[in-house]
Amino acid sequence: MLSFVLCFFMMFLLGVAVVVLSPSPYFSALGLVFVAVSGCLVILYHGGTFLSLVLVLLYLGGMMVVFVYSAALAADPYPEILGGRLFWFFMVCVLCVCFAGYFYFNNFLLSTSVACDGVDYAGGIFGAEWLGVTTFYEVGFILMLAGWALLACLFSVLVVVRGVDRGALRAV
Repeated sequence: MLSFVLCFFMMFLLGVAVVVLSPSPYFSALGLVFVAVSGCLVILYHGGTFLSLVLVLLYLGGMMVVFVYSAALAADPYPEILGGRLFWFFMVCVLCVCFAGYFYFNNFLLSTSVACDGVDYAGGIFGAEWLGVTTFYEVGFILMLAGWALLACLFSVLVVVRGVDRGALRAV
């Protein structure tokens, strides 16, 4: 089962490489989706079902809306594709790091003992997931504040890209 986690981390690193090295914002958004899904799969594997669901909904629901609006206003007629020496060099480095991590985990960490992920809380053992649910209901106003911050971010991005002269929605 450890190989699943390492595959998820490899997907995460490849998504980060696509975000960092892509010349077009469309491929960066695709890389962000890849990073968000693979990171939430890692959290899901470690038992955080509710946390991974909230992160996917907030991240992809909030930040991707901002990207779609800004990409619609500042669209390139011919977006550049991924490639180049720097991109492939970084991909080879990411693969080397992933394989080194895989051999490290197989040789060292599998021979050690694994601790329980339960939390001793109020005289009983609960999973760490339920403590996150109670925190969500106690400080839910922070989630509302984050939603308003995403809306403000959307409007600020729209103001920044409004003056672009080659936008896709200039005729409107």
